Amino acid sequence: METVYPLKTPLPRSELAPRLKELGPRLRAVRAWRTPDPKARLCVLAKDNISVRGFTTPAGSFALRNFELPESFCAMKLREAGIDLFGKTNMTELAGFVTANPVALTGGYSQLGGFGVNPHGPFPTRGSSSGSAVAVASGLCDAALGTETRGSLMMPSLACGAWAFKPSVGMVSRRGVVPISQNFDSVGVIARGTGTMEEVFDAMSGPDPEDPATEIAGRPSGSDLPEKLRIGVLRVPGVAPPDAIQNAAIGGLSLRGIGFREIRAPSATFDYNWITSLDIRRGMDALLGRYALEGTPRSFAELCRFYREHPETHPYGMERLEDALKLLVPSEEEYERVVRRNLARARELIAGLCRENGVTALLAPQFVDWWAIAGAPSIAVPLGAGPDGKPSGVILGMPRGEDRRLLRLASRFERLLSPESA
Repeated sequence: METVYPLKTPLPRSELAPRLKELGPRLRAVRAWRTPDPKARLCVLAKDNISVRGFTTPAGSFALRNFELPESFCAMKLREAGIDLFGKTNMTELAGFVTANPVALTGGYSQLGGFGVNPHGPFPTRGSSSGSAVAVASGLCDAALGTETRGSLMMPSLACGAWAFKPSVGMVSRRGVVPISQNFDSVGVIARGTGTMEEVFDAMSGPDPEDPATEIAGRPSGSDLPEKLRIGVLRVPGVAPPDAIQNAAIGGLSLRGIGFREIRAPSATFDYNWITSLDIRRGMDALLGRYALEGTPRSFAELCRFYREHPETHPYGMERLEDALKLLVPSEEEYERVVRRNLARARELIAGLCRENGVTALLAPQFVDWWAIAGAPSIAVPLGAGPDGKPSGVILGMPRGEDRRLLRLASRFERLLSPESA
């Protein structure tokens, strides 16, 4: 008789807050409801595609439910810094690379964890790091690790009203992380404030000889900001303009000395699907071939076959996996040429707009994928909620490698946006 794996039912929102109040102190994640003790040891959760000692690393997939990896480089660094990495969070299955169905993607669905529950109300959790954003916004932890390939940190953090930092690709090692793309994957952090966010990032960043991209982490980078800050507010075709909450925040920051100018930017398209389809095949073949044991797929093709043979585990389809499997593999020269073209275009788009308009950073009222494709740093800035309780926020971004400057800018934003500065 065929086994049927039932869908998880989300906890009703009416029961969520009492449960979190009860569990928070017991898990040592938050010493008191939403008021962490600043002297206590930081307690951090990790997205389910990041390997943590004592836990499997299934990336939300039933096919990988028993998959074990050596502890990730970033987790080891956090432990060395005295940070308590005590559990895992739900995520969109395989970081959103199973299906393009919007129900699954906007709800943060995985077969192992079900749908995410936004603590602010009946709103989507968005993005594959949704479990980490929910945990932070709910007060289950001081901070949570997530990953971004294309919006997986920025979108759920904006949806759940949390801060999030996506570093430049290579600032944090991807060793021990289930891969989507060697070109775009970045490990980042979600927190309720910029101080905790920066503390966790500082603890886990640095060169790793097993991840060549982390060469960038060993380069010196400045953190100074100009006395007179100018921020470019992006107006991109097809992207909604700032809403009332965003306009109010920009106006308040203007009164406190930050200059803003509207920048009408071109729309930009990239070969993201083509590149990531090739990257996930290559990355999964290497990872599963090295670490998968009996009962777990040993290659990307075997992973796709498992999904095909168990349709009850993916009720929203598996077309992204199938499309990647069918894609014709190009020559290495063609692949490298396309990757270089995309990276260069996105990087010059960001740096060029900053340079030509005399601005320190760019502000996007809605998600745009430029920083994801460029491998450049971005930060989700929560701004509060509307009358219906739905969170609103913006994305700040700078050119690749300017991570420290962006963190300083976010800290200034946080200070100036606080009620005490009004």
